[in-house]
Amino acid sequence: MRPLKPPLLFTLSLCYFAPMAFSQYITWYDMRWKEIPTRQEAAYFRTKARTQAGWAVTDHYLTGGPQMTGVYADDSPHIRKGEFQWYLKAGRLIHTCTYVDNKEEGNEIRGTVIVVFMVTKDGKVTDLEVVQSRR
Repeated sequence: MRPLKPPLLFTLSLCYFAPMAFSQYITWYDMRWKEIPTRQEAAYFRTKARTQAGWAVTDHYLTGGPQMTGVYADDSPHIRKGEFQWYLKAGRLIHTCTYVDNKEEGNEIRGTVIVVFMVTKDGKVTDLEVVQSRR
């Protein structure tokens, strides 16, 4: 058998390692942000991908729209760094801040939030939606 030529070897290596480099992890969460194993009872899901800056994380509503975006220094993820953004279910940006050494920079923002939700007969909270948010 003849040895593989460098371009062919490179192509085969790329096909094997590229999916791992661009892989994205998905975690499912219930209404109280408790991690759960499947989508069936989920209210949110998180996508996490490795980047040069750290771990790019987006928390999503089940509709697929973002609830929060940001970068973590660790894969736990616990150590926030850089800009983070939070969104309402309708897609409107409601808060942006910057983290340095896992501490939010800038002033505290206080406001009022009006929330609408349903409670089922067995006590589960469903259809939670922020209907008004103001500073």
